[in-house]
Amino acid sequence: MNLTQTPRRVIPLGLLTAFNFLAACSDQPVTLKHVHGLAFSPDGQRLSIPSHEGLAVYSDGRWSKAAGPEHDYMGFSVARQAINSSGHPARGSGLTNPFGLIKSSDGGRTWQKLSLEGELDFHLLVSGFDGSALYLCNTHRARG
Repeated sequence: MNLTQTPRRVIPLGLLTAFNFLAACSDQPVTLKHVHGLAFSPDGQRLSIPSHEGLAVYSDGRWSKAAGPEHDYMGFSVARQAINSSGHPARGSGLTNPFGLIKSSDGGRTWQKLSLEGELDFHLLVSGFDGSALYLCNTHRARG
């Protein structure tokens, strides 16, 4: 495999194999053990991969960790103006678990709490690219 290949050409070859190979070709170690999604940036230049170890980014032929906290991101969806996600805070962060619904307008550097903090995490979350609609699936059973 040619190291100059872009993720768009590599992904069909097998996600796990390609990610393990490409992550090994990084200046800094990037581990992708438990992936929760996959999304290109609005300009199509960066591939973001949320996992239990934070957000990994493939850009300009290199893997790196995204700036920002290494939260356990789930239900990850990129729209033109923001990233929407859910999940659990990084250990030692002191943040409420689970996140509920969160949003980042700066590529994942900072996150804004939107709703259901401490109540739910959404493993399935989709947003329209240009609109403000969010589609969430609650896979947890009601207590009682």
